[in-house]
Amino acid sequence: MNRRAVNRERRLPRARIVLAIVATAAAIAWAAVPARAAGTDPTSSDPLGPLVDVTANWQAYQPSSDFCVHPTVFEVPATTETATGSSPACAASGFAPSATGLYEVKIDTPPLCTGCRRLFIDYSEIAPSTSTAPTSHGHAYFRLMSLNPTYTVPPLAHSPNIKNLTNDRLVAPPGSPVSALTSQVDPYDMAYAADTANFAHTAAQGPYYVGPGYLNTAGQWVQGAYLDVDMSKATELPQAEANLIRYAAGFDSSPSTCPDSAVFGPTYTDGNYFYGGCVNAFGASTQPGVDPWASS
Repeated sequence: MNRRAVNRERRLPRARIVLAIVATAAAIAWAAVPARAAGTDPTSSDPLGPLVDVTANWQAYQPSSDFCVHPTVFEVPATTETATGSSPACAASGFAPSATGLYEVKIDTPPLCTGCRRLFIDYSEIAPSTSTAPTSHGHAYFRLMSLNPTYTVPPLAHSPNIKNLTNDRLVAPPGSPVSALTSQVDPYDMAYAADTANFAHTAAQGPYYVGPGYLNTAGQWVQGAYLDVDMSKATELPQAEANLIRYAAGFDSSPSTCPDSAVFGPTYTDGNYFYGGCVNAFGASTQPGVDPWASS
C-alpha cells in the first residue's frame, strides 16, 4: 500500500465562461464513459492507476472520520474553508499550526459490508502521461464496468474523496424524492467524480470532496480511492471473463489542453465547477480486470 501526505481562488469575471465550457465538456465525458465493455481496448492503460482487490487488507484503507484537506483549485461556487492547522484533526492530518484555508472532513464511512469486495484505484501508480497513453492529472469521471450486470456498490460504500449523485446534497437533498431515486440508481450505475491531483470541496454540495487521497484510521495518507462491490446479491456467471471488473474514465491529462488552463491561464487549471471539470482524454484500466470471485 502506498501512503503520501498531499499537501484558490480568484474572482469571477471569466468564471461563467469557463463554467459553461467546462461543464459542457464534463457532461459529454460522463455520458461517453461506457457502463459495460468487453473485447480488446487500445486505451487500456490504467489512466487513474491500477484497479486492485484490497479486501484482505481492507482495514488499512478505512478512512478516518475526522481529518483535513487543503483545497487549492479555482472553484465555482467559491467556498471559504475556515479550518486551520491548530485544530486537532488538521494537526493529525500533518498540517502545520500556521496552515489556513483547510477543510475539515467529517464523514462516517461505513466499514466493508458483509459479502463485499473492496476495489482500490491506486493513484500513486499513475504513469506519466504521453500522447499515445494519456493519464489523469486532474478531474476524472469514472465508472466500474463488467459484463456481469448483477454487481452493485452501495451509495455510501466508497472513500470520501470521490462522489456519486447520492452524495451531492445540492442535487439530491437528504429525504428528497431525488435522493430516493439516486439511492436506487447509484448502486447499479457505479459512476463517480474524482480528482487525482488536486483537492476541491463545494460546501453547498455536502461533506464529500474530490482529491488525490484521504487519511485512514491509522493516521496515514492513502493515495487513491476505493469502492466496495456488493457480492451478496450478485450471481457468478459461467464464463470467467464475463465476471471481470474494470473501470472506464474520462479525465484531464497532463499537459492539459483544457480551456480553463490553456485559454485563461494557470489560475484556472483543473478548476472545479459544482464538481464538474474539464476532461480531454479517455481510457480504461488494463485487461483482463479484477475477478471478485477469485478469492471470495
